[in-house]
Amino acid sequence: MTTRWRNIPLPEEYLIALALGTLAHVLVPVPLPLAAGILRVLGAALAALGFALIAWSVRAARDVDVAQPAALITHGPYARSRNPMYLGWTALVLGIALLVGSVWMLIAVAAGWSYLQAVTIPGEEASLRQAFGEAFEAYRRRARRWL
Repeated sequence: MTTRWRNIPLPEEYLIALALGTLAHVLVPVPLPLAAGILRVLGAALAALGFALIAWSVRAARDVDVAQPAALITHGPYARSRNPMYLGWTALVLGIALLVGSVWMLIAVAAGWSYLQAVTIPGEEASLRQAFGEAFEAYRRRARRWL
C-alpha cells in the first residue's frame, strides 16, 4: 500500500481566496484589531492541525483514487467527517490568515469556504450518491459534512 500523492487536493477555492486575500492585503493592508502574538500562536496551531488532518486524510485514502473513487472511504478521519481534507485545508488557510493578521485574508477564506459549502461539496456528494447509492446515504447519515 502506497500513498497516492495525486490524492492531495489543492482546492482551487482556497488557492484563489489566498491569492486574492494576499493581493488585497498588500495593496490596502487592514490588520486584525486583536493582539498579534495571540493570533500568530492560534494561526500556527490551526495551520499545523490542518496540515496534520490533510496528511491523515491522504493516508486513509491511499488505496483509492479520490478523483474517481471505486469505493467509499469511511475509515480514519472519514469515519467522523465526510470532508476531512477540506476541513484540513480550512484549518490550514484560516491559520495562515491569522498568522498574517489580515482582515482581507479572513474575508477571502470565508468566501472560499462559502463556495465549497454551497457549490463544490454538494456537487461531489451528488456524484457519490449516484455512484454508490444507498451505501453513500448510510454513510451520509453516520458522518457529518464537517465536524
